Amino acid sequence: MLRTLCAAGVGLALAIGVLGFFPGHEIYRDGTLTEVRRVATAPHWLLGAMLVSAALGAYVWLRPWLANALLWSLVSVGTSGFALAFTAPPLDLEGGDHEVVRLAASLENGLSLALMALLMVVLPVACALFALLVRDRRPPRPGPVQIPVATVHRLGRR
Repeated sequence: MLRTLCAAGVGLALAIGVLGFFPGHEIYRDGTLTEVRRVATAPHWLLGAMLVSAALGAYVWLRPWLANALLWSLVSVGTSGFALAFTAPPLDLEGGDHEVVRLAASLENGLSLALMALLMVVLPVACALFALLVRDRRPPRPGPVQIPVATVHRLGRR
């Protein structure tokens, strides 16, 4: 189960990193196409953040411990913040400008949402359910407890 979530998370992170280089926003001024911007304002930084997330996912794949998975989930909060900051729509539009969102930007938004939901919701819930299901049940307490008699050993006796 954990390795399947890792494979999905790594794939989503790498796809988001690659999509940052694609053209994603068309800027029109007075009905004329003036500029085509990339999906990410800083695609190299977006790729770096997603590579960090993918590397942590690969580490969880190699060592599928719940603590590693929860660490990956915690670090994904920061990398998702970077991803959202780098892929924000253009804010410097003037009065007569309007923006058309291309397929790559829409796809990146959907994949980012899926990655955040996977790493921040599904993965911790799955870890909690798994830990709950496999934990050891305590055996029932026996009746009165009998304390064994202590034996005294003397050391250095000749």
